[in-house]
Amino acid sequence: MKKYDDIVFDSWSSFKESVAMDICKKDGFPYKKFIFRGQADADWGLVSSFDRTFADMPFHLKQKLQQDLIGNFKKSCRQFESLNLENYSDIEIMSLGQHYGLPTRLLDWSYSIYIAAFFAYTSFSVQSSSVAIWAIDTTHEIWQGEYGVSIYQDMIDRNSRQMQQFAVFTMNKSPDKSIESYVERCSKEHDVQGALYKILIPISERRVALNDLDMMGITHCTLLGGIDGCAQTALVQEYLKETFNI
Repeated sequence: MKKYDDIVFDSWSSFKESVAMDICKKDGFPYKKFIFRGQADADWGLVSSFDRTFADMPFHLKQKLQQDLIGNFKKSCRQFESLNLENYSDIEIMSLGQHYGLPTRLLDWSYSIYIAAFFAYTSFSVQSSSVAIWAIDTTHEIWQGEYGVSIYQDMIDRNSRQMQQFAVFTMNKSPDKSIESYVERCSKEHDVQGALYKILIPISERRVALNDLDMMGITHCTLLGGIDGCAQTALVQEYLKETFNI
């Protein structure tokens, strides 16, 4: 049985109008109380790249492998990029590494629900009836660390995207393979009501949503920077001009 609330909207406008009221009974979200993650397929779980890649590995071996990956990444950065990461925490190193393909147990979240929506709607290759925006109430007791999942805001100098995306991370140190299964396990001993929400919006609202987000200044250029950000922005711009349908 699910231990989180589904909040379903039939349009982008209804989402904007009432999502804050539906979750926290206010016209707007309290400052930095909630974090958000957008996913292009509403059926996807909250599973890290590490847990997807090593799904069948016993938990004690996962713990060792995670530390070995961190050590290998630090060594390679020092040897080939003249980047010394010795004074950085494991979380800071993982937050940098996962942006370049290092499997970690971190998941990216944002303080901005609109940035989360942008990433959900710009995965053009995914075919799904709805996108999902997950929301976590960061003040809930199960995210405080002692039960297995923590929220980190550590910033690393080389990770400019973290600042551009108002990004934070969840770190799963528990044996659970997903955030949802973690919440379900916690529900056996704790009241998990309000800890996690899943917001669903139709994929058919993509063009309306992306046009709105573009006018807010939320683009791949502003969130990613660099040549790759420019390339992806070019694709979205043509989509908004209705050059093609996806």
